[in-house]
Amino acid sequence: MPERLAPIKLRLHGWLEISDPHDNATKIFNGILFGLITLNVLAVVIESTPQTPHTHQWLRDFETISMWIFTLEYFTRFWTCNENPHYAHPVTGRLRYSFTPLSLVDFLTILPFWLHMAGINVSMLRMMRFFRLLKFARLVRYSKAYRFIANSLFSRKDEFLVSFFLMLVVLLVASSLMYFAEHEAQPKVFSSIPAAFWWGVVTFTSVGYGDVYPITALGKVMGGLFAIVGISVFALPTAILTAGMLDQIHVERKNDSPGNDKG
Repeated sequence: MPERLAPIKLRLHGWLEISDPHDNATKIFNGILFGLITLNVLAVVIESTPQTPHTHQWLRDFETISMWIFTLEYFTRFWTCNENPHYAHPVTGRLRYSFTPLSLVDFLTILPFWLHMAGINVSMLRMMRFFRLLKFARLVRYSKAYRFIANSLFSRKDEFLVSFFLMLVVLLVASSLMYFAEHEAQPKVFSSIPAAFWWGVVTFTSVGYGDVYPITALGKVMGGLFAIVGISVFALPTAILTAGMLDQIHVERKNDSPGNDKG
């Protein structure tokens, strides 16, 4: 029996993981899933608005049908995942796959529905219904733009780590100095260095809510200087992402060029 199912398992794995994006059956299969996920996200939005009893029932029926389909998809992915060499082992491979980010998203998407079917109390259900919005996160599987950004981020991961560390150091130094400059004048607002972190974050990100600000002359001078420095430091990740995206564009153009097939 397993030998008979092997071709079907391989074919389903190819559809679900979009092994061949140019295959018509793969396009149709994933186009249907994409459309169903999109409609479910829209249904969650519509549910937050006043509805007629007829509309409410229609949404309930649509969710039920969708959840059965998503459940079948989840277990099909779980069954076929060992077609991927990384998850080849029938037991440990499937366990590793079940804890991957997208697999967890799939699981949390269907969890509220089955909790309701199992008779979980209403208060718990209200909290779990939040996970229905994770259907939107599943769209990343079908997004070329997502893969492009993810590759850009990964290619510059070391630079991102350095920039975030620099941001943290500058934020710590600025918040500490502002605490010492303003604590006596505003003991409740700048009650501690961690409390001053709020001022540092909203100042460096140029949000400036106006709820925490310096009132001493020294504090104002330092605040102005740190605001200028913060714009430069907090803009670093954007510049790094831009560089990574330019690199990724170059790589994709090189891979798509006719001369790349030679050899």
